[in-house]
Amino acid sequence: MVFDPLSLWQELHGVPERSGREKQTSALLREAMRRVRPDADIIPLSGYTFVCVTGEGDDTLVIRSDMDAVSVSGNKAAHLCGHDGHAVLLLTAASLLAGDKRRFLFLFQGEEETGEGAFRAMEDMAHLKITYRSVLGFHNIPGYPLGSVLVKEGSFAQGSVGLSLRITGKTSHASEPHKAQNPALLLAELIRVFPELPARLGITPAMATVVHARLGEKAFGITPGDALLLATLRSPSDPLLERLKGEVIRFCLQKAREAGFGVTFRWQEFFPAVDNHPAMARRAGESLASAGFSLLSPGEPFPWSEDFGWFSKKAPALMVGMGSGETQPPLHHPDYRFPNGLLHPGARILAHLARAL
Repeated sequence: MVFDPLSLWQELHGVPERSGREKQTSALLREAMRRVRPDADIIPLSGYTFVCVTGEGDDTLVIRSDMDAVSVSGNKAAHLCGHDGHAVLLLTAASLLAGDKRRFLFLFQGEEETGEGAFRAMEDMAHLKITYRSVLGFHNIPGYPLGSVLVKEGSFAQGSVGLSLRITGKTSHASEPHKAQNPALLLAELIRVFPELPARLGITPAMATVVHARLGEKAFGITPGDALLLATLRSPSDPLLERLKGEVIRFCLQKAREAGFGVTFRWQEFFPAVDNHPAMARRAGESLASAGFSLLSPGEPFPWSEDFGWFSKKAPALMVGMGSGETQPPLHHPDYRFPNGLLHPGARILAHLARAL
């Protein structure tokens, strides 16, 4: 059945929903899939994630799209990463693959931004005995020509993890700051040195980025007695990321002890590195080039993270990039908007790869 990808994208773009809350997004996509691929068996998974099964046989390929929006200020959401466009690309590719007898699993996955959706989808499919041989993922990438395809063997995107570090001292009246144990100076030092920590600790390539900090409470009469620091650690290697986690915590604990403060910490939102299967990457590159697609090979892993990395731990997996325009604002930028000019070429790229892999 013919449908209008642009209209569906506009509808999805108008109802951005944060991770784990993709109720309306999921409903719109399920309804569109029923119209486009009435032969598909639609199976709900955890949350609002669902998978559509078509075709038959054991040579099963999962083609995965995310669909959640980015959290923004005011407890709101916005599609600043293009997951609305990704979902339409996958649905359009499913329409282009109608009549293909190979077994495909079209996976519309929520909760990507928090790093939880892919892992849960894998567990759900295993529990339901939904088997597959390989997995294909994709992401639009600003800064590259519109419709170009980025293929890379090995590490494609960095793994990352969030650190919540809480520093505990003692408050006092603001008129008697000398009677408090104020963590302001320790917090300021940690904010200053965090970006330098990977190099200082001899762990490269890796990054440490402070993403949030809070000191005390909003009260003019109280000298602060506690602080909170949130940071993201990144590396293209999961073992290196684990090493960085250990060294960063040792560093923070030592600094806190020296200053006389207590520290507690918590790790959250772990994203494994996306590791592309070499044979799949080579096959994809050769097929795309021979078909005349604009093929690019990024030299280094992308610094952002994607929970597709869970799939690359489970089965042969390939994530490709799709150029979304050389002047396009970066992902998560307030001016970012998925380019609707990528809808048709992107779907053709996906359909071609689905047949080639």
